[in-house]
Amino acid sequence: MKEHLDRFFAAWMRHNPDEMAAFYAEDTRMEDPTLKEPRVGREAIRDYYGEMFGSLESPQHDLLDYASQDNRVWFEWTFASGGINSPRVNYHGVSIQTMLDNLIIHDHAFWSPND
Repeated sequence: MKEHLDRFFAAWMRHNPDEMAAFYAEDTRMEDPTLKEPRVGREAIRDYYGEMFGSLESPQHDLLDYASQDNRVWFEWTFASGGINSPRVNYHGVSIQTMLDNLIIHDHAFWSPND
């Protein structure tokens, strides 16, 4: 799973929504506190990343720790944005991804966007 996470975070830092969507299965499900309802499907995930990358200033996402069991991986991360035209904000959270055939079928993030 470490190789998956290394590729995932490297792709995230390139801020390319198409590259990010390629990590997800066609019928994947993403849950995040910033979403009113889960995003379902690879295209919805691509749109999510496109919207997010387009709205952030100098986004940074770093892997802190992880653990895996069978087809699931838990990972701790930090996220930051801003610093030039807007105040720099920093967040800390965890995500759980469930994999099938080397693709993410469920991605659930836990963090507080209001901190």
